[in-house]
Amino acid sequence: MPSAIIEYTMTIHRVNAEPLRFKLKRSMDELRNVGAAIERGLAANYFGVILDGKLTITPAHQIAGIDVEPAPKALIAHVIDDAEPCAVD
Repeated sequence: MPSAIIEYTMTIHRVNAEPLRFKLKRSMDELRNVGAAIERGLAANYFGVILDGKLTITPAHQIAGIDVEPAPKALIAHVIDDAEPCAVD
């Protein structure tokens, strides 16, 4: 039986450019190693993605932040889970 497919939206916030936003579809089998893959990606010197046949490479020092929605359930070092937003005084 094939495992369920989950769609993720990733937004790469770049320091000197518009955000790079794209979708990924991954099976539950592929997601088993997502924590390690994210950690390896954060240790890399660049981030690359192919969209519509075009390769975009962003040097790591130009990445201001990365959003992944929905948040993966995989354990990732230095990530706080089950946090709740609070009002700003």
